[in-house]
Amino acid sequence: MRHTNPCPNPNIPPLRIELSDIPCNESDEHYPMAVSAVKAYWRQATNMTIEDQIEYKGLVENKDYYENKDYYEQGASTWFSAFLAIWSSCETSPTWAKFVFLEALYYDTLPCSFYTLMQCVFESLKIENFEKDYRTHNPEPARVKKRKATEQLHPPEAKLRANRSQPNASSPLGQSSPVIGGQASSVNNQPLTQRDLERLENRLKKHIDGRIKRIREGILAMFAEHTES
Repeated sequence: MRHTNPCPNPNIPPLRIELSDIPCNESDEHYPMAVSAVKAYWRQATNMTIEDQIEYKGLVENKDYYENKDYYEQGASTWFSAFLAIWSSCETSPTWAKFVFLEALYYDTLPCSFYTLMQCVFESLKIENFEKDYRTHNPEPARVKKRKATEQLHPPEAKLRANRSQPNASSPLGQSSPVIGGQASSVNNQPLTQRDLERLENRLKKHIDGRIKRIREGILAMFAEHTES
């Protein structure tokens, strides 16, 4: 059921959707994508009808939307089929739930024509942050609060620094990761310098940027094929 934005008749209190509803394990490489979808719901839950909220929960619980890695390679058609289905559905039967979900996950790949159409439907595409309102009705789970408190006392960065200070600590490269000017590395028994780390960071960034570029080009090509058909 379509409506303008902001929603004239939101369902209050909103349906609860938490990270525990994500169909992926935290160790899954697609988990961060699912987290983005859930957090987008927190921001907009009190701006949705009950129909929107129920629909959004169903979208969050569909794992196919998150498995986008190497979609252009063999055996990855499941993800694109799921994505194409929700994209097409949002164009033919627009709902605020589908738009918020798509915007959370694929904002950098959707064509301008899609946003033009959505603008005509919802009048405003501004997605404001109403997470505080959501939490007023759905307090944060106790286990999440406990984990946040632990991370504040022992932040991951501190643990990483502690590991790097260990001579035998393993790095993501499978080598010892000494503190600059400290223990010698396993490569030529020489200490890593700031310059070495910067070079490594630049190489990794180029690799990631290249991969993202290929993914975007693949999606745009599929958009073009779908539009022509």
